[in-house]
Amino acid sequence: MLKALKNYRATMSSLMFLAASGTAIAQTDLVFVMDGSGSIDANDFSVQKTGIQAALANPLIIPRDGSVGVSIVQFAGSSTRTEMNYLLIDEDADVNTAQAAVGAISQLGGGTNPGDGVNTASGILAGNARDTAQQTICLSTDGTPNSGADIGTAINGAKGAAYGLDVFGVLAIEDPPFFFRADAESTYGPLTFGGGSVFVVANSIEFANVVGTVCFPDDKKLVGLEVTQSAQDLKNSVKLIKDKTTLVRAYLEPKEEDKELFATARLIGRRGGSEIGRLTPINPGGSIKIKKDVKARRGDKNATLNFQLPKSWLNGTVELEVEGVGGTLECMEAAGPSANDCKATVTFDADKKLEVKFVGVKFQKDGAGDSNPTNAQSTTLGQRMLAIAPTATLDVQKGVLDLGDIGASPRAQVNTILTRLERMRALDGCGNSCKRFYYGYITPSAAALGNGRGGLTGGRAKGIPGKVSAGRMVDGDNYGYNRHVHEIGHTMGRHHAVAANKSGPCGSGAGDAAPTFPYISGGKARLGPMNPVDDMVYGYDSLRDKILDPNTYYELMSYCKPKSRWISKFTYEGMYGAIPAASPAQTSAQMAMMGDSWLVSGLIDLDSGSATFDPILKAENQEAIVDGPTPTEYVLEVLDGNDAVLSTYNLEV
Repeated sequence: MLKALKNYRATMSSLMFLAASGTAIAQTDLVFVMDGSGSIDANDFSVQKTGIQAALANPLIIPRDGSVGVSIVQFAGSSTRTEMNYLLIDEDADVNTAQAAVGAISQLGGGTNPGDGVNTASGILAGNARDTAQQTICLSTDGTPNSGADIGTAINGAKGAAYGLDVFGVLAIEDPPFFFRADAESTYGPLTFGGGSVFVVANSIEFANVVGTVCFPDDKKLVGLEVTQSAQDLKNSVKLIKDKTTLVRAYLEPKEEDKELFATARLIGRRGGSEIGRLTPINPGGSIKIKKDVKARRGDKNATLNFQLPKSWLNGTVELEVEGVGGTLECMEAAGPSANDCKATVTFDADKKLEVKFVGVKFQKDGAGDSNPTNAQSTTLGQRMLAIAPTATLDVQKGVLDLGDIGASPRAQVNTILTRLERMRALDGCGNSCKRFYYGYITPSAAALGNGRGGLTGGRAKGIPGKVSAGRMVDGDNYGYNRHVHEIGHTMGRHHAVAANKSGPCGSGAGDAAPTFPYISGGKARLGPMNPVDDMVYGYDSLRDKILDPNTYYELMSYCKPKSRWISKFTYEGMYGAIPAASPAQTSAQMAMMGDSWLVSGLIDLDSGSATFDPILKAENQEAIVDGPTPTEYVLEVLDGNDAVLSTYNLEV
């Protein structure tokens, strides 16, 4: 009956992390058995000490409540040494004592005799094991046995002892060219049991991250594996872009739903069947506390184990696999191409460089509501755009448009800004073959933009598609945060998010050419489907390191407030298709063949039917831009002194 009770307690070991919740805490008696042989160099010996100290310091691994007793043994040569006698961790002072003992450990040197280390550890447990506690030996080494007692015999002896060893796990440190992952797994793998496993690490950070879950194993399940850049569902159906910042989220839960566990994992990358690397989580401490219903907490970035993919992985087709640490890992994720294998295979599409010029619009308004744009603000707009848009590369130019003193007028007219941006674009030599979008921004403290008809507007694009747009910059997690991407989206041909009747949620509308936005529900334009759960699209803002919940963050091309709008699956993939090829470079010969152009611009008052011309400017050796191929309802006529028409040009309006 005693052993049956102990086995039951073993399945509950991870409940020791739940002191705050009031759940019963299981007890564990643990012996760290560390390698001090001559094959361990100074760095690897330090790896072991640092990792054990990190485990001791983490109350999620070893609480200060008397539930865990710890001892430390070093093996090497023909002897072993007990570095710390059995110590029940009941308060911070006990942790300090244990850490000091670890810090004072000196390396023995000699052969690799883990069997002797296990025998010594077994003797410690025989004299201190509590009947209600799980008995665990956790071994760390960088080599195969070459001296001392047979380790298999030692393990069997510990299992058959009166106290009964419950768990044996191994942390192996790779030591090329003498000791590789395969050596560790073939030598020690058959000996592990009770949820213990062989886990191979390369450095102290990995060791510290996994020592808790290797030495305190429990069974887990992977219920989601998400590869996201700006927006993604749990099937990874949203397009991925080459070289764009990429976050992988592993959704772990305890296999037994009534538990909360301390957990970590590792992400393996492969290309063409060959391994390209292994990553540890970027979460603080490399681990998280897991509990059931993790998908319901998807908006919390810290609810998942997160991995930042290195740039060398962000091209071609890559297979990503989650490797569990400690206990078993059941695969229950929907990521493709095959579900329930703890893997996701993704392909990174070609990057399309987006050409933009951010133009700071400067003006004075009797000392109040002035706009004084800075270079840093245009840099910020570029950073925001990289985080949300389907591109990894921006070709950014910067400029300033000075409107001067606008007097007591309460509004800077957006139509004036758009016209002046067109003039700037023309004088920059950005002609018919130029693909650069111009965006004029006024600073957050500036006066509101007038819409030209007596009202106000946050921003406007001239034409869908078009070439220029403008808007007021807004900081913070507010509606206008990504206004520049909304307006530039219009110039790229993206319409407002509307239903089939061309009326959208939150007051937006669109013309007949606008497509029906597919993700309208609950009176909001969403980032994607809102059910089933695996089809829900969440946003990821790499600039703010923030996960964006579609229940509170709405579609970029909508008017839905109050938080910063984000890009939906529909808009993300549509905008990717609308990014034009790069502007062709003009050769000196082509430039020499270009003649002079005259730039004519102005404003048409639709109410009065009158037009006001800006000063006519001469542009030398530049590509024609004003004679558009598509006629509009307005033309420009050039007359001689007798009012005879010399030539006619289609006007772009």
